[in-house]
Amino acid sequence: MNTTTISLAVFILLNALTSSAQFNLTWTKKLDKNNIQIYTAKPAKAAVNAVKAHTLLNTTPDKLLAFLLSPAMHTKNLPNCKYSILLKNNGDTAYYFHQQYDLPWPVTDREVVYLFKVKRLPNKNIAITSGIITDMIPLNKNYIRITEFAAQWQINLVAPNKTEAFYMALANPAGSIPAWFLNIFLVDGPYQSFKSMHDYFNETK
Repeated sequence: MNTTTISLAVFILLNALTSSAQFNLTWTKKLDKNNIQIYTAKPAKAAVNAVKAHTLLNTTPDKLLAFLLSPAMHTKNLPNCKYSILLKNNGDTAYYFHQQYDLPWPVTDREVVYLFKVKRLPNKNIAITSGIITDMIPLNKNYIRITEFAAQWQINLVAPNKTEAFYMALANPAGSIPAWFLNIFLVDGPYQSFKSMHDYFNETK
């Protein structure tokens, strides 16, 4: 089994966003490489560890937001994401997505429906929160539906074309994936995904 593919898939399963209250944790740095820092923490009532990632990107907050909200970027840049569609949006503050992930054996494929809520902050900064939507579309018998997520993005402009990105996530991907198995890959997955963002913005700047 390809551990990089598995780890990226695990990280993608965390890619839906809700409240920040669950992230008042004691974080331990696990990796600091290529301007990307990865931390983990053990929530009191969760079997799976939480993950936090931080980096500086050669882009603007608006361009990073566009990247995060683009279904074309999801399927092109998010490993294992074979399908992503914007179901609807309410102006430029709320976006509803449906995604499907083709995960490597022995993990069953997953699907997720979630809401991105975008808040514009002073100085061109952006906060993104969202939550899982469970009843917007029917279940697909070929997938396990993800129903438990908590995460957030904080996107700050720190210099011209230089953006600081913070990401924190905690999720239960459902099904029969052991918590110990998920925890093994919580460092490499976020790192590889953030590295892909660096590559994208370095190529398009």
